[in-house]
Amino acid sequence: MILAANSAYDPDAPEGSKPRGSDYISRKDLLWIGGIVLVLGVMFIPIYRHMLEDSQRTACKRNLNAISKAVFGYAEAYDGRFPPLYVEGDNQSPYLDRGLPVVWASTISPYMSSFGSFSCPAASKEESTDIRIQQKDGPDTAHLEYGMYVPMASKPYQEVAKPEGTILIAETANMGAKNTFSPFEFQNSKSEVVPFNGFLIGWNNSNFQWDKSSTAVTHLAFYNTSGGVFDNDKTEGRHDHIIFALYANGGLGKLSPSDANVSNDSGNKLDGHWASK
Repeated sequence: MILAANSAYDPDAPEGSKPRGSDYISRKDLLWIGGIVLVLGVMFIPIYRHMLEDSQRTACKRNLNAISKAVFGYAEAYDGRFPPLYVEGDNQSPYLDRGLPVVWASTISPYMSSFGSFSCPAASKEESTDIRIQQKDGPDTAHLEYGMYVPMASKPYQEVAKPEGTILIAETANMGAKNTFSPFEFQNSKSEVVPFNGFLIGWNNSNFQWDKSSTAVTHLAFYNTSGGVFDNDKTEGRHDHIIFALYANGGLGKLSPSDANVSNDSGNKLDGHWASK
C-alpha cells in the first residue's frame, strides 16, 4: 500500500478510517505564520516609535522639573540668586577641572533629586557637554544637554521682570552637534579650542552681550540650523519640532524653532522669551 505524502499512518485507527493529519507544522504553515508575524511587526514599528518618543518627552520634562527644584534650592541658599554660568579660566574660556568644565549644573548638582538627570534620553551622545559635578557618592561627572540663558546667570530672581515668560534653561547641543546654531567657540590664551559651549545660551553675535544687531540665540537643540535660520515647518527639534524649557519662575514650557529668533522693543531691550530685564 502506498501512503500519501501528507498522511500519517495510525496503527490504532479503526479499519477504514481516514488517516489523521501530520502532528508537525508544514512548511506552508510556517510561511503563513512568518507572514503574519512580519505584518504585525511592521504595524508595531510606528506604535513603538510613538511610545518611545512619549517616554523620552516624559523623562525630559521630569529632568527639567528636577532641575527647577535644584535651581531654586540653590537660590534659597544664596540670597535668591540663580547659579553662576561657569567657572572662568583664562581668556573667558571655561576652567577645566581634570579636563571638564564646572558650570551652572555642577553648582546645583548637590540639590538634584535622584529622579532627575542632566541628560535627555532623546539626545545623541555628540550633543552632550561633559561636566564635573559634586556628589558624595557615585560618579563625579555627568552628561549635560541643557543650557542656561546667559542674562539669568547669578541674577536675583526678584530682578527678572517677567519670570513667567522669560527663559532660564532650555535644551541645547554642544559645539554645533547635529548642525545646531553655534557660531562661537571658546579658546584659551594659547588659542586652543576648549570643546564645551552647550552649557550656555548666548546670541548670534556674542556669547555674553546682546546688542541691537542680535537676531537669534545659540546652541538650542534645533537641528540643521547652523546658518541661523529657524523654520517651524522644516526645522527638526530634539522632540520632533519642539524642545522643552524652563521659565525663570520654574514653570515648564516648550519652544518651536521660530522662538530662537530675538527682537528688540522700542526701548532697545530684548523682549519675549529672551527678555533682557
